[in-house]
Amino acid sequence: MRACASLLPFPESFDDNDSRSSVVAAMTARTATISSTDSNAAPIIRQCTITGNQATGSAGGIAFAAGATAQPVLKDSIISDNQAVAGAGINCGNNSPVITNCTLENNIAQDIGGAINCKDSASPTISNCIIRNNIGYDPYYGGGVFCDNATIEGCQVLENSISGPVAVNVDLFLA
Repeated sequence: MRACASLLPFPESFDDNDSRSSVVAAMTARTATISSTDSNAAPIIRQCTITGNQATGSAGGIAFAAGATAQPVLKDSIISDNQAVAGAGINCGNNSPVITNCTLENNIAQDIGGAINCKDSASPTISNCIIRNNIGYDPYYGGGVFCDNATIEGCQVLENSISGPVAVNVDLFLA
């Protein structure tokens, strides 16, 4: 298990030295982004609050950027008040994270995916989450979730917004 002190004030990464059993639990990360970038790293993040983070690119709160074989887990956590270009709360790239019993709220993306953005064949499973009051500044899509291939079950996806003139796929965009 990773200690809270190791996460502040810089980004925490999971790499070759981490295994499927790497766990981050019961901590709050402010001004720190949690990232999983190695194809073998699949951390378990539970009972955490990731809040108030800003990124100049994607992934304000959490970057699941590991390879296609990785299946990181995020559960029982709050991802809020983060900002980024895309995926202000969570940015997924080429992997299949499991996101369960989480609240994603008040995240702001300058482009797509205020709460969650998926790219590069990412296929997350999102269940029993509350995804609300997130903003994407893309004029048409994905104030809450922008994904090409996601499984979403039992979630409340509401009150998300975009900046565009047409309210199309404001809460959820699945291509």
